[in-house]
Amino acid sequence: MVAAATAVALAGLTLEAGALVAADWDSVNGGTIGELEFEVAGLAAQGENLAVIPGQDLVGPDYEPFAQSGVDTVAYGFNNLWTMVLNQPVDQLYVYVDGWRGSILTAGDDPAFTYTFDRTPQIVAGLDGAQVSGNTLILDDDFDSFYDGVLLFEGATLLSLTVESTNATSQAVQRMTFALVPEPASLAVFGIGGLLLAGRRRRAC
Repeated sequence: MVAAATAVALAGLTLEAGALVAADWDSVNGGTIGELEFEVAGLAAQGENLAVIPGQDLVGPDYEPFAQSGVDTVAYGFNNLWTMVLNQPVDQLYVYVDGWRGSILTAGDDPAFTYTFDRTPQIVAGLDGAQVSGNTLILDDDFDSFYDGVLLFEGATLLSLTVESTNATSQAVQRMTFALVPEPASLAVFGIGGLLLAGRRRRAC
């Protein structure tokens, strides 16, 4: 597992992890993350549960230091092969998971629930008890447990993310959303503004 990062450096500035920009879902097929657009294909329903859930609070120990309040998530079913595509590449993509879990077919031991991505996931918050093997996230069977947390995917030109989940046949719903580090141009504006303000304060002293 990868220890949670508390900040990221970008364009010579330090950005607190809490400043990540969460996805604004227009529909279950995509939306925007800050200035970028994204599309999602392949999400399937469990019963009638395939919907955008607004105003979710992804807070508490499982999400620190990347907690988000009042954000959109999408609820969908198990056994999905879905792909998320951005309209331009990024270096880092954060995936917030809410209520992911194992097969829970019985109260005894059942097969682990796996999520196999097309790149290696890093656990940066929560997901206690989960394991990563290569590109696969493994959630042990536990009748009473749900897995919450944050995954980080990195790549010099990360434009898409594909995952296939397997083994679960229980009737339940899981939720997720995405987040990105703000664009460097936006950070530069914030940084210049901070420097100007600091300069004004020094001159006023």
